[in-house]
Amino acid sequence: MSTADIFIAGLAMLTMLGMGLDLTFDQLGRGLAERPGATLVGLLVNILVFPLLALGIAWGFGLSGPLFAGFLLCAASPGGGTGSLLTWMSRGRIAFSIGLLVLLTLSSLVVTPMWMLAFAPPTTGADPWDAAALMLRPIILYILLPLAAGLYTRRVAPELALRWQPRVARVSVWLLVAIVLAYVVLKGPLLFDAGGGILGASGLAVLLSLVSGMLLRPQGQGGWRRALGFTTGVRNMTLGLLLASTCYREDETLLAVLAYGMFMYLIGVPSAAWFGRRARAEDPERQLA
Repeated sequence: MSTADIFIAGLAMLTMLGMGLDLTFDQLGRGLAERPGATLVGLLVNILVFPLLALGIAWGFGLSGPLFAGFLLCAASPGGGTGSLLTWMSRGRIAFSIGLLVLLTLSSLVVTPMWMLAFAPPTTGADPWDAAALMLRPIILYILLPLAAGLYTRRVAPELALRWQPRVARVSVWLLVAIVLAYVVLKGPLLFDAGGGILGASGLAVLLSLVSGMLLRPQGQGGWRRALGFTTGVRNMTLGLLLASTCYREDETLLAVLAYGMFMYLIGVPSAAWFGRRARAEDPERQLA
């Protein structure tokens, strides 16, 4: 495992642990059950609506070959682990975001290969279903187990959980900032060498993913909009990188995934921080749920 992989895995684990420490099992169930319409909208936006929008963007920017494959990998991979972190930063509905994230993460094992087989078949001869199956291990280790550990700690030792949750959350935020800066410094020159098409398409797709999540939702408070928007806006980059390296021969496919990831955090993190400051100004006493 490379240094970058260790940092990304650590970010995912700390994020889900911190979210679990801040929630109870009852809150998590209510996050999805309280507004089943929002859950259904979240699934449809992530699995169907946004991938279709991304196809239109790719064709509009003239993406083809490996760049198109890498771009579609990101669009067709819902359930990025840091979506809940950005929801927390924006003061959105965390319980709903985490519940939706779990559903999307599991669905990506089926949904992502379906989109790729339909529009960008693998070039190595490897079956993307086999590659997707490899995601079970990191999903369990880096997402589900830390979340379960946090929820269990909150259940059996609530005072300990509440004492440590803010510290874990702060470390998650700073680690996320460090990863974004590392992407820009280390990968920035390579990304610009790929041409303006993939950069423009990635930036527009990230913006549309955030907007589509916030607009295509049942009417409700801003916290629901922010949760759906940022959970939709953060794609499962780990799955995208895995499939890019196992199912596609060309380096440009991986480069397209990195381009999307760079814009995802460069746009997502400041946006979440801005929404969070605005929400705190409007209602400083509101507790996250």
